[in-house]
Amino acid sequence: MLRGRAARQTAGLVLYGVLVLVALAIAPGGGLVLAALTLVGHGAWDLWHLRRHRDQVSPSMAEACVALDVPAGLAVLVLALVV
Repeated sequence: MLRGRAARQTAGLVLYGVLVLVALAIAPGGGLVLAALTLVGHGAWDLWHLRRHRDQVSPSMAEACVALDVPAGLAVLVLALVV
């Protein structure tokens, strides 16, 4: 079971890391949108963990990520659309 958890977390780390590198490499407007969607996606990822894998992920950490990443992602998205 630990192997599945570690593989899932490693896949998430690699995916979000690649998205960050792509966001840095593209034009600023598109990079902001991608960063915003990545933040919201990370919040959704942690919400999924909170609902399905409460025993594998610290609930307080998942709740904190949802509470921080989703509003931050929405704020960055608004910033990307305004700029």
